[in-house]
Amino acid sequence: MKTKIAMVLAVAALGWSGTAGAQSLPDALRPIGNLPMPLSLIIPHYSELAAPYDWSGVWAKPILTYQTLSFSGRGSHYLKDDDGVSLGAEAGYNFQMGNIVFGPAADLSYSFMDGKGTPGALPHTRSDVDMVGSIQARAGYSFDRILIYGTGGFAFANLEVKSQPGGSDSATLSGWTAGLGAEYLWSEHATLRVEYRRSEFSDHNFQTLPPGQTKVGAGMNIFSGGFVYKF
Repeated sequence: MKTKIAMVLAVAALGWSGTAGAQSLPDALRPIGNLPMPLSLIIPHYSELAAPYDWSGVWAKPILTYQTLSFSGRGSHYLKDDDGVSLGAEAGYNFQMGNIVFGPAADLSYSFMDGKGTPGALPHTRSDVDMVGSIQARAGYSFDRILIYGTGGFAFANLEVKSQPGGSDSATLSGWTAGLGAEYLWSEHATLRVEYRRSEFSDHNFQTLPPGQTKVGAGMNIFSGGFVYKF
């Protein structure tokens, strides 16, 4: 009985939120058709083309990314490539000149990547990446409700290499990041964004690794998506 009541309340809430979301849109952007709420917002149909969207202004978004991590340098064979997720926030500002949209952006997130060493190479060796961030410049071209853009700039990541009995050594690696992305108009103050970036970080000497093989660099593939709120 409780399960049925919960399902009814959930359906009612979705229907109400979908209706409220549609009513908050300008007339030219309100979805039409026979799809039920909230599917009519996810896959909308338009009675006419929407007016060109104003992309300018401050924006912010939560970060939920999937990342892959690989190592380079003489000491890289002691560490195992890893993957995982990160959580954080990103913000920026858009300038618009006609269909051209550009501006700065910055992000900071906490990564949950914690990889073990390569089996048999060096016992009890681990890599740990926690803080990851970047400062970028974005530029793109808008097609009504769609924005295609490129991004690039400075990136950093905090990498810790642990070994027994060597202890722990950490450093903030710096480098570059670049990628491509796309955004879709969702409502007056929200867009849906997907993005891919590649980040490369410079080598650093980690004293927890054997002498002569302490140098380690890193590279990351970063896949992200989610809603962006435009102020």
